[in-house]
Amino acid sequence: MVCGIYQISNTLNGKSYIGQSRNIYRRWKEHTRGLDKPNVLEIGSYPLRYAFLKYELKEVVATPGKTGLFDFKVIEECTEDKLLERERFWIDKIDPEYNCNIWTPARKKKEIDSETQFWVQYHNYNVLGYVPVEMILDESLIEKYEHDEVLPGISTNKRAVLNTVGDTIFLIVGIGSKPKQYYLWSKFICEEIVINDYENSHSYDAFGTGYLIDPPQLLNSKHFNEFKKFCGNFGFGFMRIKEYSEGCTYLTHFPHPQVSQTEITERKKASKNKNRHI
Repeated sequence: MVCGIYQISNTLNGKSYIGQSRNIYRRWKEHTRGLDKPNVLEIGSYPLRYAFLKYELKEVVATPGKTGLFDFKVIEECTEDKLLERERFWIDKIDPEYNCNIWTPARKKKEIDSETQFWVQYHNYNVLGYVPVEMILDESLIEKYEHDEVLPGISTNKRAVLNTVGDTIFLIVGIGSKPKQYYLWSKFICEEIVINDYENSHSYDAFGTGYLIDPPQLLNSKHFNEFKKFCGNFGFGFMRIKEYSEGCTYLTHFPHPQVSQTEITERKKASKNKNRHI
């Protein structure tokens, strides 16, 4: 496992991308996975991926060297605590064309702020009508990728996510009602953020090193109810939680009761049927 800074270069036009990761070779697989799929932009849409599509890169890349028109290389190995600092150095030095500019004042401050932060993203199935990664966990993808290789991440319209690089993000999914069941869906350390521009608004995709929890963990309990109240019943959708709060400790320490995918599927069906009769 190589931890450090990497560069992906388009050898035809000289444009490049700079990134950082605790596991660079896995990150390259995540960047290049699903490029031959019909739902390729659902799996990931940002300038580098658009370039892969334009210049017809179809292979999954997991080793250094040239693949198609793109050159993948590790430009510096470093420890985890230096990732932000060294990524910033190389972005300033190279000024890569495929990167999004997410170096906000708050993120620049984090270069010298080593305090660990924790965040929660809440996904309400009843409102959104789907669960995270539902669209990409099809049979053809599972044949290529194990469950723990699926890219963990979140999507939000909250600008605060720009300040989460290097922090831990928990994704919680709520399904059903009376009682609503809450599941811990994924946990990851944010390493990369993509800004999606629309006509009058922005949305943000954050992803990094971590894992989808297989199977998801059922959270419902007295302690979780207290944590939920602390989070305003997740009314903000995405928010920071204090490192030493009981809720954060509760989320961090596994295991919680496990549930099968079949149970979750049945829960989703029941929720949809109930909504039809409202």
